[in-house]
Amino acid sequence: MRADTLEEMEAVAQRLGGEVARRPGRVQPDGTQRIIITAPGPGRALDTCWRRGLPNWFYREDPATNPDRGAVEHGDRGAAVTRLEIGADAGELREHIGAESFDRLPLEVLPGRPGVRAVTVRTESGREVTLRRDPADL
Repeated sequence: MRADTLEEMEAVAQRLGGEVARRPGRVQPDGTQRIIITAPGPGRALDTCWRRGLPNWFYREDPATNPDRGAVEHGDRGAAVTRLEIGADAGELREHIGAESFDRLPLEVLPGRPGVRAVTVRTESGREVTLRRDPADL
């Protein structure tokens, strides 16, 4: 999940019983090391979030530097996520991300094994592409 401000991220971290952490991220093609700002912080995401099918949170100080804004060498660029299939307890997910976010996201919450099951993206040309996989063993 994305926090829009650092203050929002700090509130999320406090609510989840963790902290805001700055962690090294991937190295971009130009050699720049990305820094990921995330919550609930070190040692908490696995048990607090992922094993229960719940997302952790991210904040980007400059959204324009998000890798998804990079150049597309071939094919269609993604324009919007149109559906997320998540294995989780719906009530717990709603509480975790907040009722407002839960109600506006294109979620299908499924019983059973926790985790992301599928993501459907609408491309700039209007085509929908679904990426589906079994959730990771955590």
